[in-house]
Amino acid sequence: MSKEDAIRRLLAPRSIAVVGATPDPMTISGRLLDSLRRFGFAGDVYPVSRDHQEIAGYRCFAHLDDLPEDAQLDAAFLAVPAEQVIETAATCLARKVRALTVVAGGFAESGDAGREMQAALRTFAEVSGAAVCGPNCIGAGSFVDGYPGFAGTALAGFDALPEGSVALICQSGGLANALVAMASGQGTAFTHVVSSGNEAVTAAHEYLEVIGRDERTRCVLAYLEQLREPETFLETARRVVAGGTPVVVLKAGVTAEGRRAAASHTAALAGSAQVVAAGLRQAGVVQVEDVDDLLDAAQILELVGARPLHRVGVFSQIGGGAAMAADCLAHFGLALPLLTDATVGELSQIVSRLARIANPLDPIAGFARSRERFRAGLAAFARDPNLDVILFISVAGMRSYADALAEDLAAVADEVGKPFVSVFMTAADIVDAVRPPLRSSGVPVYPSISRAVRAMARHRDAHGVLASLRPAGDAQPLAGRRDARQALVQHGVSFPRSVVTDDAAHAVEFARAAGPVALKVAVEGLVHKSDIGGVRLGVTGDEAVRAAVNELLAIGLEAAPHGGKVQVEAQAMARPGVEVIVGVRRDVEMGWYVCVGEGGVLAEFRQDIACRVLPVHERDVQAMVEELHLAQLLVGFRNHPPADVDALVRTVLAVASIAPGIDGLAELELNPVIVHEAGEGCTVVDFVALSKEDGTAMDEALPRYEMQV
Repeated sequence: MSKEDAIRRLLAPRSIAVVGATPDPMTISGRLLDSLRRFGFAGDVYPVSRDHQEIAGYRCFAHLDDLPEDAQLDAAFLAVPAEQVIETAATCLARKVRALTVVAGGFAESGDAGREMQAALRTFAEVSGAAVCGPNCIGAGSFVDGYPGFAGTALAGFDALPEGSVALICQSGGLANALVAMASGQGTAFTHVVSSGNEAVTAAHEYLEVIGRDERTRCVLAYLEQLREPETFLETARRVVAGGTPVVVLKAGVTAEGRRAAASHTAALAGSAQVVAAGLRQAGVVQVEDVDDLLDAAQILELVGARPLHRVGVFSQIGGGAAMAADCLAHFGLALPLLTDATVGELSQIVSRLARIANPLDPIAGFARSRERFRAGLAAFARDPNLDVILFISVAGMRSYADALAEDLAAVADEVGKPFVSVFMTAADIVDAVRPPLRSSGVPVYPSISRAVRAMARHRDAHGVLASLRPAGDAQPLAGRRDARQALVQHGVSFPRSVVTDDAAHAVEFARAAGPVALKVAVEGLVHKSDIGGVRLGVTGDEAVRAAVNELLAIGLEAAPHGGKVQVEAQAMARPGVEVIVGVRRDVEMGWYVCVGEGGVLAEFRQDIACRVLPVHERDVQAMVEELHLAQLLVGFRNHPPADVDALVRTVLAVASIAPGIDGLAELELNPVIVHEAGEGCTVVDFVALSKEDGTAMDEALPRYEMQV
């Protein structure tokens, strides 16, 4: 049996053993057995309990070995203490059960002993090819297949399984339970619900692979605290999204708090949150901000499907709502197009002469009192060929009036055949009342303009152009900073002529040939030379060069840890241009990522940075550059000529391609990269390679050498 087949059995078994069964509805096993009975699970159920003869109408067995010999078990739900899990799982696997749910806590989340048990469970299960939900979870189920294996308390409030077209994968059992309950309030129901817990054996991306290919699922929601295998998750998500199923993720734990601060600009500029966001965006995943955002996105993706929502027409019963909607649409980058002359002419025969016929349209208070005129005006507005979707805004305070509006709005939506999104800014009980008839016509309902527009933006992002990921190339091992420099040169990256020496006379000789030079102290382990006054720019003349070198050597001796070797790098001054920083480092969760932003000494101050998870395409790097505020300067601004952006893109690609292959590297940073005028390339003035062992600079104190590039 393949792992995917095992996951399918986990989600929708034909028979199940509940080990550690109790009749107590306050326990997970008790809730599961009650749900199996109440919702009419069609398969065989075998409660295993030494203390009871029968639970929920099902005959109990004292031990798994006591089950009938002809019992064909698809899955087992293990509600036993953590210390009994391995032994119980072994018995299940001996009976060829390859789908297990482990609800017990006390594993990796509880300390060293728990981590050892979790590792043992993982090893044990992986040898057999089993799928394991948990540990530390409340189960997984397929509601559309009639299996309520998700044993949350939320199901106690349902008379029938809440079957729908949205799937949920959640690493928190408690939040999964809350989301099922909250979703029911807006009419959203589920195909599959997975409380994945610690994911000791089966990770989120494996559930996503199976659920995302289920044609009954219109979108997948996920709450993730950690991406167990980020590269695999992103690749799986990309395939699912490319196959037409949107994936929406609420990611927790994205701050860099508690992590060791890295010693370079790149680490300070691009925190974990930004790297996670970049990786998800590259995979076509929609990342949301909170639980409301998650469920709001689910509602519009479920009801509207893949129809475009880019050009919005706003039909508002209040002028203030029209103005707020226009602002909100602009904030999220959604278009508010002009109406055609034909539409304006038709509406002028329907709405009040006091109304300004435009988009947004406020047809003046009281217009909807005539239901016939309201339907005619809304339909004429909605049929405008410049509009993809209609955002309808109401403040109906009376239940009878709101019911009539909902009925008329649903009728027009059915007649016109375009997507409608509605906002009812009124009491919660009225919003709940109008929701069912509007949902039946595919019209989502939101309690505020901002939530409705944000949901429309999520829909746009979900159905936008997917940036494909290319496979990572084979990286050749490099020894350190010197090899990195040579590799960059081989990839077409330019450095100024330079020499590294501890002899002032040698630096003077170099400067005579090179012209004005930059002089920089070179000390092993020192990253930010300017912080200790270790940089001199534009130095000319023998005496000035000699004096500057001696000053820098003295500064370096004071800064050198443990009396390390101190040298000075003399470098030909680069031609002027725009200063940029380019960096590649490895995030503890997302893996390698590349950054580009404003460089020089202002890099950390301005925080103008964009990043992408590796590997990257040329178009990814171009998009990064376009995101920067600095982009205005790169394309030419006032008296600044356009810079060589193509050369910058090539440099970023070169850095991204070689960094993962450098042995022991934690980070490679080029700062500044001087981007010259268009057609003149760019020059790397300085760079540092940091060790993953202790964060110190790799090979910073170079032997005497001279390089001409």
